[in-house]
Amino acid sequence: MKNANSNLKKALGGQLTLAILLTIGLPLGIVFIIIGATNKDASAGYKVMLGIGITLAVLGFYGSPMAWVKYGPQKKYARIIDAIKREGFRDVNEIANHLSMQPKDVQDAVRVSIDKQYLTGYTIEDTKIIPLNNRPDDLGVYTIECPYCGGITETSNNLQVKCQFCGRMIDVEKK
Repeated sequence: MKNANSNLKKALGGQLTLAILLTIGLPLGIVFIIIGATNKDASAGYKVMLGIGITLAVLGFYGSPMAWVKYGPQKKYARIIDAIKREGFRDVNEIANHLSMQPKDVQDAVRVSIDKQYLTGYTIEDTKIIPLNNRPDDLGVYTIECPYCGGITETSNNLQVKCQFCGRMIDVEKK
């Protein structure tokens, strides 16, 4: 679990650094453009400064908003994961109220966090976030009857399996 959490923190740190650098690049590029453009008669160093200024300004102008837009959702995932792991929330509506978000947005973010393995050891069913039991691994094959639709699914996963007929998550019970 720590590895998944550190992956998210590493991604957040890298994205934040990139967004800040691109944001600083815009005004710095403008200053370089002004200095490079006003000293046309001088050495080639000012032409290089003008080129660097144009590059920084363009990267800052176009790249900065994109970097910040990408950083926002990742930060949202981190806030929701903290609410689940550290604060013990297990209901989407409670997390939504706690973080001033819409329940549908929280539910979607939890699903994405589970899919990207930012949040491991949990599953979501409707609005409930359910921790998976820490049962020991073994190599048996299980035949499971879905309690929702009655379909039969085989799996070697001893925790949970997704029903291949109705798509709901089923707890695997050892017999």
